[in-house]
Amino acid sequence: MPRHLLSPLMVARLVVALVSSLTLAGGAAAATPREEGPVRSADDELVLMGREIPGFGGLYYDEQGRPNVYLLDPAGAGGAALKSLNASLGAEVIVHRGDFEFERLLSWRLKLRPLLALPGVVSLDADESRNRVVIGVDAASRTKSLDRDRLELGLLSADVPREAVVLEETARIEELVGLRDKLRPVPGGSQILFNGVFVCTLGFNAFRGNDFGFVINGHCTGIRGEVDGMRYIEGQPSSGAIGTEIADPGFSTGGPCPVGRRCRFSDSAFAKYDNPRLGVLGGIARPLSGGSEIGSVSLKNPATRFAVTGRVGSPLVGDVVHKVGRTTGWTYGTVYATCADVNNGGTDITQFCQSRVRGGGGPGDSGSPVFYVLPKNKAKLVGILWGGSTDPSLGTVYVFSPLENIEAELGPLRIN
Repeated sequence: MPRHLLSPLMVARLVVALVSSLTLAGGAAAATPREEGPVRSADDELVLMGREIPGFGGLYYDEQGRPNVYLLDPAGAGGAALKSLNASLGAEVIVHRGDFEFERLLSWRLKLRPLLALPGVVSLDADESRNRVVIGVDAASRTKSLDRDRLELGLLSADVPREAVVLEETARIEELVGLRDKLRPVPGGSQILFNGVFVCTLGFNAFRGNDFGFVINGHCTGIRGEVDGMRYIEGQPSSGAIGTEIADPGFSTGGPCPVGRRCRFSDSAFAKYDNPRLGVLGGIARPLSGGSEIGSVSLKNPATRFAVTGRVGSPLVGDVVHKVGRTTGWTYGTVYATCADVNNGGTDITQFCQSRVRGGGGPGDSGSPVFYVLPKNKAKLVGILWGGSTDPSLGTVYVFSPLENIEAELGPLRIN
């Protein structure tokens, strides 16, 4: 079984404890988090902490599940506040000397967004685990040297300190279009087929207003960003259609979207069941076993499920999340980037504020539900997977759209 790191509940407890401690000491009242887009992300939670802690540079979890914090002056007021929390948290807060406040890193990330339009740029992130803005560049590009030269020129013209930016080689993110039998009622994580030849994974069942259906990737439709009435089949050989696409939000251009790109906050669409009895709320298929790279796609019996009991906001770096997909089955991995802007390889599409995970995924896993595993086969939903790659230093990785991003575009969803 996977190693579990500190829960998101501990993150909330840390935020509350920090704010309470500093307020009692005469600090400022909590400020409203930065409103960069239509969703509240892990970055927003860190900004809130930074407005209460002088010199706050970021929070992440290490391999042992311990909270780590960057402070510009560990011996100052922020460091004293953190030390006073160790007993209440039940975990030692490890303090590192940082060079930049986290909120400033976020402002620099926004200034650097136009660079996502340059050839060879894969992603852009304010990395709380390194206290730097990190730009991912395509390790496999045939024009890698030229790409990097263009990027360096772009950095020279930006009002951002060069020492605050790290360039690192990574693999570009590709859509993972590629469990396979007829399952009734239909659970999240099961196979869906569309347009005659394409295969994806059903994300999760939900009510969108009065319509009962399922969430899928927008690229698992006929025309992404438009409602085209795509019909979906579950299982192979075909047992007939189960639903029809009814919502697929359009893309934005201009403003924060880099020139020549089309942007969204989630790769999501919604299909309505032909018959409400085909699906049921709150069920994700539970294969026999999980693995970091490849897990089982077989079920002990067709009715075995993870029961979705709730939802979680954007995870933090170091959290362990799980996914179930029709190709690589049940896999789990560690979040290594949050609220990263990610270019979709081979397209003109940029997805804002996505989460990246070091864990298994493969063609056909697009749409896989991403979730936290709880005791007694329960789960809390986090989002849906849409892309992945093999990174030269991290191995197999995937990207998912957080649930809050999905609801910001599809509207409120009832998931259990």
